Amino acid sequence: MKKINSNTKCLLMTATLVLMQLLSFAQIKLIDLKDGSINKALTLNYQIKKTTKYIDIENINNRFTNIKQNSPRLHGQILTKPDIVIDMVKLSRICANHISKQQIETLAAGIKYAGLMIDIKTDINGNTLEVSFFTEQNSILTLNQLEKIEKELMTIKLVIMKPEILPLLEGSNFWRITPTIIYEDLLKIKEEMESSKQ
Repeated sequence: MKKINSNTKCLLMTATLVLMQLLSFAQIKLIDLKDGSINKALTLNYQIKKTTKYIDIENINNRFTNIKQNSPRLHGQILTKPDIVIDMVKLSRICANHISKQQIETLAAGIKYAGLMIDIKTDINGNTLEVSFFTEQNSILTLNQLEKIEKELMTIKLVIMKPEILPLLEGSNFWRITPTIIYEDLLKIKEEMESSKQ
């Protein structure tokens, strides 16, 4: 058996410690992040804004953060739920894929109707342009989980605009939809998904 020299041992131990630090940092819960900080998840950086009760998590690459939605042809008309359809089942399943059952149970046991609000900005065809998140400040979710949810949302069409309203949306810079995933409801979906795998 070959002996490992002391330099190699030292290098291996240092590399292991660095890797463990990186992994543990990426798994820091939202509750532990500081207001105003920018934190790296797996590959994306997020700006954290906290109030006394809530936390806003914004990808720093989002272009529309401080830009007002502009729909010049809408002329103050209000679109209703039947005009814009969000596939809440698909959205819930994406969240359930990246949040553990134990986490959902903990989050659901806290504040009644607690949830994860997802701010989705789309073009008029329903293609996702960018995503940000808003939830209770005591959340045990991690930035890694939110990044995975965001990346999956960027690859699918979740929002459908009815064809008859498309002329009213022409010229819009983006369209904003803010569905909330209630943790109690998410728990039921997670349990259904797990039972269907058995």
